[in-house]
Amino acid sequence: LTERLDALESEKLEFSNYIYKKSSSNISNISADGGSFTIDANGLNISSGGVTLDKQINLSKRYLELRLKLKTDTVFYIGTKNVENVVGEQQAEINCGTKTIKINALGGTAGASKIFAFDIVNDREYILRYFKIDNVQRFEIIDTVTTNSDFVEENAQLGQFDKYKFGKISGTGTIIISKISIKSILTERPY
Repeated sequence: LTERLDALESEKLEFSNYIYKKSSSNISNISADGGSFTIDANGLNISSGGVTLDKQINLSKRYLELRLKLKTDTVFYIGTKNVENVVGEQQAEINCGTKTIKINALGGTAGASKIFAFDIVNDREYILRYFKIDNVQRFEIIDTVTTNSDFVEENAQLGQFDKYKFGKISGTGTIIISKISIKSILTERPY
């Protein structure tokens, strides 16, 4: 018994705030949401429309992070799909041609928007983050080469019971998403 207790005390328990973390061909739990896609060694390839990440998330402090290649004419969205009520429906968009990031308020009406100050380079990887922090939603873009970044945020009545959806609104070529993560940002205790 003493040896077992000593062994337990010496083990380090590591906690992770990741709820979902997949990359390349390991990306899973994806279903079509009016779009067409494939998953291969490069990751999730969206040729048209959108997809849903089939993981219901019941947490008020979290974010979705996508690492993806964009083109100068891409218009892409990230949002939430309601599971229990309409409150969960939200959407943010990036328009690479007009260099605009925006958040659509509940019901699709125009919300906060902003023009970001750096250029999109064809086929360069960018990080898009979509935060839900209590009643604040925030949308960020980060250039993985220059580390330039910008964000837009808005207060809204946000639900906690939803699934993520994202996809291509317009643009040439296929969107390649190499990594998808959902992370809890609760500070009280690790997820």
